[in-house]
Amino acid sequence: MGRLVLGALLLFLVVFTVSPALADTGVMPVVAGKTFQVNYNANGVKIQDIETNPTYEELTVSVQVSSQNALLELTIPRDLLDSKQGNNDIPFITVIDGTLGNVEEKNPTATTRTISIQLTPGNQQIEIIGTYVAISGPTGSSVQAPSPANIQTPTTPTHPETPSNASQTPSSTTQLPPAPKTPQTVTSGENATSQLNLPQNIVFKIPYVPNVTISLSQIDLAVIGAIALVVIIVIASVAKRRPSRIAAKL
Repeated sequence: MGRLVLGALLLFLVVFTVSPALADTGVMPVVAGKTFQVNYNANGVKIQDIETNPTYEELTVSVQVSSQNALLELTIPRDLLDSKQGNNDIPFITVIDGTLGNVEEKNPTATTRTISIQLTPGNQQIEIIGTYVAISGPTGSSVQAPSPANIQTPTTPTHPETPSNASQTPSSTTQLPPAPKTPQTVTSGENATSQLNLPQNIVFKIPYVPNVTISLSQIDLAVIGAIALVVIIVIASVAKRRPSRIAAKL
């Protein structure tokens, strides 16, 4: 009976001594612009390092696993790493040594998210991928890593500016607009012939009478000439007969 009690006591002492070696609870500092505190609860796992990777918006956790059924629980501040679609939480993507891991999330709060990761001996690196990760900004503050969707491609100006030293050669000739063409009326038959042979008017100015002109066409001149010719013939005929009449009276 005494040996049984002694054996139970020894077993209790062994379990009590080994358990703390397998289970570990603490805080791991992560520097990304400022120092963040990541709370962890490790069973059969030892955390060696936690750092950010802005290229893939993730946390990289280096571990050493000593138990077949190892379990690592991390409570991550949202300001350090978060995963959202709009205003809604979406699961983290967890990759263990290049393979998707078995992850469970529990008890999210307004400021933290807690995930539980199952591990096996030989595991060395855990990648926890979200949609936002804190990085070190120019003033040491926490800023968001740019995602490909938010990167803007610079646009080429539509009208490039002319360099100030560019020489401008003025045009030596000035092009005038072509003179308007006079519309031509095309007729046929007798009308065409008559239009082509229309006489032009002749303008006469009367001496000593300013601002008075007489415009006569060739037809008018021909008629006037014919009348003048008839008058001349009549006058000549009368003048020829008058001497004969005078001689007869004598």
